[in-house]
Amino acid sequence: MRKSCVFLLVLVMLQALAAPCYASSPSVISISAGASHCLALTSDGSVLAWGNNDHGQLGDGTTVSASTPVKAKGLTHVVAIAAGASHSLALKDDGTVWAWGDNYNGNLGDGTTEDRLTPVQVVGLTNVKAISAGIMTSFALKDDGTLWAWGANSRGDLGDGTLEDRLTPVQAKVPAKVVKIGHKGTFAVTDDGDVWAWGNNVIIVFGNDSICGMLGDNYGQVRPTPFRVEQPSSVKEITNGLEHVVFIKDDGTVWTWGLNDKGQLGNNAKIDDKTVTTTPVKALGINNVKDVSAGYYYSLALKDDGSVWKWGEDYYTIPNMLGVYSKLVSAPEQIGGLSGIIAISSGNYFYIALKNDGSVWGWGYNENGQLGSHASFVSAPVKIIGGSTQASTPTAYISPSASVSANPSTAAPTNTPIVPSSATPAYPVSASQNWLDLRLLGLIGLIIIVIGAAYVLFTRK
Repeated sequence: MRKSCVFLLVLVMLQALAAPCYASSPSVISISAGASHCLALTSDGSVLAWGNNDHGQLGDGTTVSASTPVKAKGLTHVVAIAAGASHSLALKDDGTVWAWGDNYNGNLGDGTTEDRLTPVQVVGLTNVKAISAGIMTSFALKDDGTLWAWGANSRGDLGDGTLEDRLTPVQAKVPAKVVKIGHKGTFAVTDDGDVWAWGNNVIIVFGNDSICGMLGDNYGQVRPTPFRVEQPSSVKEITNGLEHVVFIKDDGTVWTWGLNDKGQLGNNAKIDDKTVTTTPVKALGINNVKDVSAGYYYSLALKDDGSVWKWGEDYYTIPNMLGVYSKLVSAPEQIGGLSGIIAISSGNYFYIALKNDGSVWGWGYNENGQLGSHASFVSAPVKIIGGSTQASTPTAYISPSASVSANPSTAAPTNTPIVPSSATPAYPVSASQNWLDLRLLGLIGLIIIVIGAAYVLFTRK
């Protein structure tokens, strides 16, 4: 009888331990990557953040970077998130917008230029239904189709017709009802299907003077007032890298324009650092795309089947060798190890993806812990947080001291490390693994308690 009681006690206590552990694993429903930090919106309306925190962009009240997600303080009922270079935005279900982090150009919209370590409300904004963040800019789309912007404006980035930084929101001069904002601002899609653009229109080409083409026209200066771009039509999503633009049409095809010096147009054309394409070209071999993301010299696409594709500048490692290698990819290639993906986002040479089980995965450069570990490079996707499955094998081979060259010179793998490392290879541990370690310690403690209880039961007279 005593043995049966002890056995039942063990089962009950193990189940009690396991239940809260699974419940506490957050279900992520949206993601956004900044320059070197990440945001995740969870199903309970709170915001998690990790990575670089030098300006308080994680929102936890500190400037301490974190490889394990922390909760942004004081935020509830959040329905959308957006990460800028070093600042963060959140949209609440009451239509208000909240911001935190770097505020050098007024990109938090609170009327000051002081960094904020916890979220503050953007001044004068209500009835907002969508948000977007650029490098030092912020955008909000209202229910009435008007577009509002604030932050850095030296190149006409806000579309208000001036070159003055704005510490509080001003209306962008788009003369039609906006239905979609570009992922980083700069572009807007109106209800009649037109694309409007504004801001920096200059691309610096090696060996030439500054030339035009970034905004898809032939005007080689900044454009502080929005203008209608002639070529794109039926645009579903649009974003831009440093010197190229990527958009999806309603039919699921991907189109690009701009500079192709790293293969970032994806049309398998000759890599050329002196020619700018101002007419959209089709990315080859990829259809049924539902989302795109772009970094400095690369593009990322998510297909309906949950697969992720990439082209442009790419970095990778070779097993049992130290160093990071570069290659230029001129047509889309599928990212291995990913399936069931429902959202993507990219930062400065790192990438994150949200799976249909609520887990977030990442790969690429990791100098600030934005991939959930202390390894400086992660060559294949690893799980950072959430969901029900764990990352499989270690995938980082570079020590925290390694870095990368921004100017690879060949279109194929060089098999020469850009930056060699003499340190012991570091392997990432996902953020969720930290929680598993805590569970293991708790389980060990529980076993000790049960053994003690059993001893007392069997030795009592």
